[in-house]
Amino acid sequence: MVPIEQSGLRLGQVVSYGDMANSRQKAVVVETEGSTYGQKVVFVEDYHISQVSKTHLDGLGGWQYEDNPDFSAEECAFLVQRSRDPL
Repeated sequence: MVPIEQSGLRLGQVVSYGDMANSRQKAVVVETEGSTYGQKVVFVEDYHISQVSKTHLDGLGGWQYEDNPDFSAEECAFLVQRSRDPL
């Protein structure tokens, strides 16, 4: 996997994940720095956290870019808080 400094995913960028076993769900990039495993994302529907790297986007199945507008920094902060303190 390519280190995150080389991937260039933006804060608030919308991506999605889905495959034959999982229906497609939207996620939002919630940090600008990451590890060699990717940047943190929070899934919008159920607020769980995962990581994505640009090197794993737009393949068959799996992660994909979405055309939705980016989330604001405030919306990203809300998603992070909600993922830590589910209702």
